[in-house]
Order: sequence, then C-alpha cells, then structure tokens
Amino acid sequence: TRLEKGNPIPGVAIATALMPPLCTAGYGIALGNFRFFFGSLFLYSINCVFICIATFAIVKYLKYPAKEIDENKRKQVKYGITAIVLLMLIPSIYFAYSLYEQQKFTQSVNDFINKEFTLEGNTVIYKRTNFNNKPRLIELAFLSKIPDSTIDSAENKLTEYGLPDTKLLVMQDSTDNIQ
Repeated sequence: TRLEKGNPIPGVAIATALMPPLCTAGYGIALGNFRFFFGSLFLYSINCVFICIATFAIVKYLKYPAKEIDENKRKQVKYGITAIVLLMLIPSIYFAYSLYEQQKFTQSVNDFINKEFTLEGNTVIYKRTNFNNKPRLIELAFLSKIPDSTIDSAENKLTEYGLPDTKLLVMQDSTDNIQ
C-alpha cells in the first residue's frame, strides 16, 4: 500500500502470533507431551487462518482489483475456505465449552469453600482441585483441626453447590495421606 519498501506488520504478525505456538509445539515434542504439541499446533492454525482473514478484509477494504478466475475455480476456493473455517470453528467451540465448564467448577469450588469453611472461621492453608479426575477432587488443609461432623456436613452439601461426582479430601495433620 506504500511506495517505500519494507512493511513491519507481517514481521510483527509472525513474531507475536505464529512463533510462540510453534515454540510451544517444539517444547511439547521435546517433553513427549502431545497435549502441548497438538494444542499449540491448533493455536498456530487458528492464528494463520485469522491472519489470512484479516489480510483478505484489508485487501477488500483497499479495493484491490480481483484476479479473474473461472466460476469452477471460484467455487472451489469458496468451499475450501468454508471447510477450513469450519475445521477451526468446531474444535474451538468444544474447547470454549470445556473451558467454561472448568471455570464454572472452579467458581463452585470457591463458593463451597468460602461458605462451608472460611465463613465458619476456618483458615484454608492448602487447596488443590482436579477437574479432570473422575470423580472430581477437592483437596483441602486447614490451619486448625476441623470436626468430622463439619466435614461430613460439607460433603453432603457438594451437590447443592453444583459439584456432583466430586470427592472432598480434607487433610487434618501430617498423618493424612493423599490418595
């Protein structure tokens, strides 16, 4: 769009949007962690697609003349772009839903701990949750000993907080073992 040579925008796009996912993919391969690898490769693909869409929008906005191609080729390009966008959109919806569910779980756990323990005067010194376990897990340790009746009462209220299929593990002293 300018007469002088050089454009920093593609360099910035590559440096900020494309290189970090590729580096993470390499890190995932090095560790043998294929969740890292495929997740970062997916992020790289999303970034590439949206850089292309942004480029297309700018080219249309600047009213560059379109290259003349036959109708069959135009349809192929149109279907190809639609397929690529759908390939990016479907997993993105799944990942967004999974993230939403995990955040909802975390919020419910925080509400549960605050209302059942913290507001009762107990100080939580350790908290760990595991959303991906079946059953899900909440591990807690407190500054002082919690009566078993309080723990049993809290366990019975897990479903009221939207935490069905969740196990509560309260560590009371150094003899408790994490299982």
